[in-house]
Amino acid sequence: MLSSTTQYALRVLSFMYEKPDALYSVKTLSELLDIPYKYLTKIMTKLSKNNIMVSIQGRNGGFKLSEKSYDLTVEELLMIFKDESYKFCILKNSFCNEEKKCQLHDAYSDSKKTIKNDFLKKKIITIVSPHE
Repeated sequence: MLSSTTQYALRVLSFMYEKPDALYSVKTLSELLDIPYKYLTKIMTKLSKNNIMVSIQGRNGGFKLSEKSYDLTVEELLMIFKDESYKFCILKNSFCNEEKKCQLHDAYSDSKKTIKNDFLKKKIITIVSPHE
């Protein structure tokens, strides 16, 4: 249920956590992870502006993980990309709320609470890296 942007960002972070000191160009990441180059450029720029990545300019430049990336939570990543997809109704009914419930509202309620209270607080490295 996460947006494509957030899914791509998670894919990049997961890949980069495997070799945290490595430096990658957007072109290399785009090819290795099958993410459209222009889309990935915007994602990496956003991650860099939020100090999740370190951007190194120049011919041999690229991106590497910052120290801050190790403390990044799912909720913080979602905020960076303004991804509120986890808040939406499972049936994608924008009208669904406590007063006007969809057919699955009550059945999904506990899962939604778990997402809000547990999953969003997890550090990304703990969910994408088998070593942590």
